[in-house]
Formats: sequence, structure tokens, C-alpha cells
Amino acid sequence: AVARLDHPNVIQIHDLERIGEDWAIDMAYAEGGSLADAAASGALTIQEALSFVRDVLGALAACHEVGVIHRDVKPNNILISSDGRALLSDFGLAAILAEHHRTAVASASSSGLFVGTPRYAPPESWNEQEPTPAWDVYSVGMVIFELVAGKTPYDAGSPFALMRQMIEHPVPRLV
Repeated sequence: AVARLDHPNVIQIHDLERIGEDWAIDMAYAEGGSLADAAASGALTIQEALSFVRDVLGALAACHEVGVIHRDVKPNNILISSDGRALLSDFGLAAILAEHHRTAVASASSSGLFVGTPRYAPPESWNEQEPTPAWDVYSVGMVIFELVAGKTPYDAGSPFALMRQMIEHPVPRLV
């Protein structure tokens, strides 16, 4: 489904190949690096950051229309094209985890597998709930916070401590 998406802000995927026991995604090259790289260099203005976020939201809307939930939206998975567009990439989790979820449900067992990157994932993802497009929107909110504040709203030494922060404390205000 992702390979068939034709959206200017979704990285073009050419092929999904199995190499031995592993899967490889053959996708277009983005000359501008990642949004994480751009943010780390300190070169982003608020207007540029919001333009990239608008691009990502457009890409996610196209994904959600065809039933694809990304599940790992974060600055490292947002690439920048040579013409300055944000390109949503790394759909590996979306495809692989969708299959894992189907298998776990069919076997009536708990998956025990966390979906996404803890720092950007919504609290409900910690509770093995069925993913929804709202998960991706929450992750975009975490990206916006990080781009504006220069850090993520929650930071802890372990995934469990991070989860507790997210559940027990509201997102800090941007002042």
C-alpha cells in the first residue's frame, strides 16, 4: 500500500525485497538529510519547521486514507528533499508491525512488542491498544514540541520511566 502511495511528501518506495531472513526497502534518496539533522544544526526557523510539519501532516493524511498508520513518526524518519520538502519515510514499522499484530491477534496471545519510538509514541501505545491515525498525529505533536523547544517534552533513563512521565504529567508548556 505504501509503495503505491503517490504523494509529494511520501518518500518514493521502489521495492520491498527479502534478503535471507531480512527485509530491505529500496527507496528514493533524499539529498537534504533528516529533519533531526536540520534541527541539530540549529538552522531551522519556526516557519521552516512548521512548513515541514505541514508536509508531514499531508503525507499522513494520504497514508491514513489508504489504511496505513505509520507508527514511528519522528525527526529521523522525516527526510528533506533537494527542493526543501519534508518526505515521510521509514514505513518498515507500519508494514512489519501490522503483520505482527494480525499474527498475535490470530494466536490470541499478547504481543509483548512495543510499537514505535517511546519518546514519540502516544501513551495508549504502551497498553497494546489497536493503533489509530491519532497515534501518528500525537507523534507529530511531539516532533513540533521538539523543533520549537529544542528537546522532547519527556526524558527518562528507561522506557518504563518515560511511560510513567507521559501518563502522570501533562505535556510541559512551551513558554
